[in-house]
Amino acid sequence: MKKAFIPAALLALLAACGNPKPAEPTDGLIVIDVENALNHLEDELKMSDLYDTVRYVPLETKDSCLVGDRPYMVTTDKYLLVSYAQSPAILTFDKETGRFVARIAHQGQGPKEYTSSNICYNKHDGLLYFLREPNQIQRYDPTDGYHGRIVLQGVKRTSSNLSFTDSLIISHNQYMITPNERILNIFNYRGELVDSLIDPMVKAGYEEGRSIQGLYQSNLSRASFLWADYGNGSIWADMPSDSYVHEGVLKYRRAFCDTVYVLKNGRLEPSIAFHTGKLHFPLEGRKRRTGVADKVLITGAFETPTQVIFYCARDVYGDEPQTYRGVYDRRTGTTRLAPDNGELEDDLTHFLPYEGRPLEAYRVVEWLETHPEAKENPALAPLLKVQEEDNPVAVIVD
Repeated sequence: MKKAFIPAALLALLAACGNPKPAEPTDGLIVIDVENALNHLEDELKMSDLYDTVRYVPLETKDSCLVGDRPYMVTTDKYLLVSYAQSPAILTFDKETGRFVARIAHQGQGPKEYTSSNICYNKHDGLLYFLREPNQIQRYDPTDGYHGRIVLQGVKRTSSNLSFTDSLIISHNQYMITPNERILNIFNYRGELVDSLIDPMVKAGYEEGRSIQGLYQSNLSRASFLWADYGNGSIWADMPSDSYVHEGVLKYRRAFCDTVYVLKNGRLEPSIAFHTGKLHFPLEGRKRRTGVADKVLITGAFETPTQVIFYCARDVYGDEPQTYRGVYDRRTGTTRLAPDNGELEDDLTHFLPYEGRPLEAYRVVEWLETHPEAKENPALAPLLKVQEEDNPVAVIVD
């Protein structure tokens, strides 16, 4: 078993990663000038700024597949995997037609059951991976076929937040862990631990044993922002870190850090640097609420082959934080940034704003009633038969 560590030189780089300087890309490093983008803020970003196409698929409605409140969806090459708040199951629908395919509901302590229904789809083998606490994985296909379990070796417990390469399973503990705990565990498909990451900066400024007077939470552009109030102006803040697989390699960005790293040969190397300049959010901002209202905190990032999509925020401790969504174009090197209210205007089909999740049927019906001209729009033709009590409508973007 290979035990990963952070060398001293890289540790120094991690500690300083919140304030990268703009530079010409070298060795694949992308520098995104957030400071300049804030000075040239756009009114809004629209769907066409992030996607090429959008398609609407009404989900079949019958008693065996009713979808509840706050639906969430994962798209595969053939299927739509749908869950919702307090859901006892994962519901599978056909991606092209919306026809109900299967119900995956196996939470419990039985030999084939799991404890977390978090949707983790592995495109490399077409299976869903579910955590059976503390350190086992149960595998099902989208039609509810069982494909055995994997025992993750070398760890006492692991996270239900999983991502995959063609040969590796990555478990990511997003936040609320101790400084000496692994934030990333990397396994092969036999369940053997082949690498891990302990990031000593994850809990920077945290003081063990302090009495908490109050605990607060706010949402900052797709990220939950938490802080504990110790009294006398002393606090400690935390939020999730990022990890994802892009083009077959693992990317990692620690919370309160302005750099995305790529894991190569057991070492972290800078991949994307968000330049915030004078607006850099200092590490001390995790311990105090004053003096950081104008600073910019990177709250999330992910990549596509042509873009880097990122989120950031200012006045994070205020009653109304300012949140932004940005897009960096890999082909042109340009960065665009606009306020983010959680939705994108649909300028591709001129329908309801896109919120990143399925649309409730009643909203579809209400909109169509006030927009009779939509009947002439072929892109919206699948919606014309939707009834108010039907299952949600899947929004498929590419």
